Amino acid sequence: RVVRVGWVGDSKAVLVRGCPGDEVRLTPGVHNVREKSELDAVESRGGFVIGGRVNGVLALSRALGHRELAPAVDSTADVGEVARTRGDVGLVLGSDGLWDVV
Repeated sequence: RVVRVGWVGDSKAVLVRGCPGDEVRLTPGVHNVREKSELDAVESRGGFVIGGRVNGVLALSRALGHRELAPAVDSTADVGEVARTRGDVGLVLGSDGLWDVV
């Protein structure tokens, strides 16, 4: 048994295990133009980054919606997977609104 998570943008998922401090982050990175690989991807799709934003509008290189920014902003998800254990107690899903304060 496994947990699979697909994500785009600034969403993150954490699998909570029974022991405090034994969490597993299922989404290792965010799709932000501050990451060189994401900046390169935006530019390879014909976009540009100004003021830390794709085409001067959005801080994310991948997102759902934002069709007006396509193809510079892509909606292709990354996928993470981890084996479940008997000690797993929950899954926390959230965007930057949660993770910026946790």
